[in-house]
Amino acid sequence: MSIYTVIGYYEKTGRIFTDHIEADGAYRAMYLSAKNRPDATYICSHKGALHEGKGFEYAGEGVVDSETILEQSDVFDRADAADEVAEGPVVPEGYALVPLVPTSTMLDQLRFDDRMTDLALRVRYDAMLQAFHQEQSKE
Repeated sequence: MSIYTVIGYYEKTGRIFTDHIEADGAYRAMYLSAKNRPDATYICSHKGALHEGKGFEYAGEGVVDSETILEQSDVFDRADAADEVAEGPVVPEGYALVPLVPTSTMLDQLRFDDRMTDLALRVRYDAMLQAFHQEQSKE
């Protein structure tokens, strides 16, 4: 089993998503993601955990056409500060670094009902991280 980064989007909204799925292959990772996102359109599955801001960037929160990218040269036609290597993570007071993919020990702590599968717990964990990210982007 390995961690796969599954990338897709919703055609109705254009919103992009990334799932980190533990699976025994790239296609299986997409299958597991699709079980929780039946309305999604899938682009790819990459072995390993890709993280935005660490050599991996989205063009925006949704899909972006080439015309828009070419028109916004101030955004897209430049060296990106996100590609520079940082000295180390900066963690504000009152916060802690947590893995994007929970460990099995973390899943055991989240499990309040024996019927909850690891996949269901990972989806809930991912939703928590996304909710926090959305709150931070509003500030």
